[in-house]
Amino acid sequence: MQLLDSKRAILPMHAGAVARRDYEYVRCGTANLFCAVEPRAGRHFVKATRSRKAADFAEAVRDLAHRYPKARKIHLVLDNLNVHTRFSLTRRFGWKQGLRLWNRFCVHYTPVHGSWLNQAEIEVSLVSRQ
Repeated sequence: MQLLDSKRAILPMHAGAVARRDYEYVRCGTANLFCAVEPRAGRHFVKATRSRKAADFAEAVRDLAHRYPKARKIHLVLDNLNVHTRFSLTRRFGWKQGLRLWNRFCVHYTPVHGSWLNQAEIEVSLVSRQ
């Protein structure tokens, strides 16, 4: 996700006129959002990171597991990003702990061109358009 700022100040709205915003922007870097959605409960969790490396993914998965301490299995829908694997967890937390954490999840991968199936992908898309 790009972090953008307006190049010029936004002209506020006043009676009879809408706020005005220039189309030019200043790029302020990038960020990554890990997003988990629980549709039936209407909950979502977002974790912002500077990058989307394997260690960042592993931390996000661990945070998600901590939110559901009593769950035996947590269903996780993931896209096919190269770090969305158990190896990310075993590299970050060690073989034993990483594997134990990964086994708490039932992982479902979306088809390659199926981002529209992934609720978290839809949410991140909405945020990035704001």
